[in-house]
Amino acid sequence: DNSFVTLVNNVWRIDSGSELAINTQNITFKNLSLNFDNQLVVVDGVLGKDVKISCSFDNFNVDHFNDISNNKYLNYGGILNGGIIIDKSLSPMLSGDFKINQFKLNNTLLGDLYLHNIYNPSNDTLFTQAIIGENESLIRFNFDYSLDGTRGINSNIVLNKFPVEPLGVFINSFADLKGSSSGNIKIDGLIDDYKLNGVTLVTDFSFKIPYLGTHYSNNNDSLFINFNDSSMIIDDFLFKDKKHNTSGIINAEIKHQSFKDILYEVNINSDSLFVLNTDKYDNQIYYGNGFLGGDLLIKGSTENIQL
Repeated sequence: DNSFVTLVNNVWRIDSGSELAINTQNITFKNLSLNFDNQLVVVDGVLGKDVKISCSFDNFNVDHFNDISNNKYLNYGGILNGGIIIDKSLSPMLSGDFKINQFKLNNTLLGDLYLHNIYNPSNDTLFTQAIIGENESLIRFNFDYSLDGTRGINSNIVLNKFPVEPLGVFINSFADLKGSSSGNIKIDGLIDDYKLNGVTLVTDFSFKIPYLGTHYSNNNDSLFINFNDSSMIIDDFLFKDKKHNTSGIINAEIKHQSFKDILYEVNINSDSLFVLNTDKYDNQIYYGNGFLGGDLLIKGSTENIQL
């Protein structure tokens, strides 16, 4: 009754009746139940020469995975329920289904996430199929991960009116990103060094630039985002400000290393674009109302911005 274990920075209680036996050949779990804050993880089976393990999750908060992933640009939320079975005597030897209720990505609520996993021993690969939403799904993807030590991944992602809000963390000079994205993206490479290729179309797009106090939208013009290996590229995107209806053209490139070490360069060109709407309480260095005739360059990283 007084046994505990520390997992992902939290102390989990080991329920009475749980059994764990270790010898020179096997580790045996018998109804090993871990509890924390109404969350339950149960493990049964044997680890050794013959592997036969089942693991179930009940009301498990996926926030715990954020401590493991250690990626400041990607944050997950939701409640995980489901289980997985690993049995070397079966084919496939690994299978499992999960559901994450009220799944969030970077604090944006997307809906329920469904995951189906199977393992193919012929090429030592884990296959995952996922969908968010049941009828008109926001996203569907297939994900293959090599378990042979190469750590290779391959994924095909289909977006259907997927909200762009979670992408705001990659360009923190912009704020309140809104819009819907549809298209296809392919991911290929290693788990910590992968490339993205594909095209998405963003509709009903709008954004703010807090440093300038301005608010813009795409004014029904199409915004295409091209994914080219380690870059996201926007070419000749026409937009308008929401206060004076002036217009400009954006060309932008966001560079990343597997969504880490983000660098971006945004060039705005216009004959007359409303670009400054601040007072001295916003910024004592520069403030007032201003219009741009020429080019404005915004570049840097998420920690260091240059205008």
